[in-house]
Amino acid sequence: MTAIRTDKLSKTYTKKLTQKVVALKDLDLEVKRGEIFGFLGPNGAGKSTTITLLMNLIRPTSGSASILGIPVTEASSRKRLGYLPENLDLPLEKKRPISGYSKGMVQRVGLAQAVFHDPEVIILDEPMSGLDPPGRKLVADLMLELRARGKTIFFSTHILHDVEVICDRIGIITKGQLRFCGTLVDVISESFSAYEVSLRKVLPEHVKALTDQGLTPRTVEDKVKVEVPKDDLAAFVDTFVSQSVEVVAIEPKRLTLEDFFMGFVNQ
Repeated sequence: MTAIRTDKLSKTYTKKLTQKVVALKDLDLEVKRGEIFGFLGPNGAGKSTTITLLMNLIRPTSGSASILGIPVTEASSRKRLGYLPENLDLPLEKKRPISGYSKGMVQRVGLAQAVFHDPEVIILDEPMSGLDPPGRKLVADLMLELRARGKTIFFSTHILHDVEVICDRIGIITKGQLRFCGTLVDVISESFSAYEVSLRKVLPEHVKALTDQGLTPRTVEDKVKVEVPKDDLAAFVDTFVSQSVEVVAIEPKRLTLEDFFMGFVNQ
């Protein structure tokens, strides 16, 4: 069964009576049971809007969402759901405000109330924002422990390191639209477009041939290195090996997760 599902989920706000602000547009998303799903995006991307829609704290302009197969408009969808908002504000005993606690302590209290009733699905809005490294590790370890117990965790973040460490799948959202959804293996596949080939025994005529092909050879110590599009690799190697050029190494060129993410942000 799917843990969380949205179908064409959209939210548009009206400002100053006539100005329309699209916070979320046609979000189609499926979170599987038993996985940690990281919802990644810059500030203002639509992450918190999505979460408040899932919690039925606001209503969509169009589209729908469900949790464990139950529409979020039904109160029963939240019976097996735990939730940590981005800004937690709970009173404690003796009327001591939680605002007097450190960020790490506030997150501990928030996480405790989110999982106390042993929910099947846990939604966390920026759970690691503002935490120091020990605090972030504590939250990450808790997520992994909950997944090991079969729980589903959906959390929003803009901290790339956290995504790489614990997520089974990620979604990247910018400007209210989902730009990517998949595993980190999918990220590697999509961000890989070329190989760096190291060559030896390269003569001036070979350098000219590389330049004529629109490639940019670089001399590094006793080798010539050139970046070759992945679809052209086989033909490239065959051509130069047949001319007695020695192929020393072939290394894939991949974007980091940060570069991959920023590619969507800068669109």
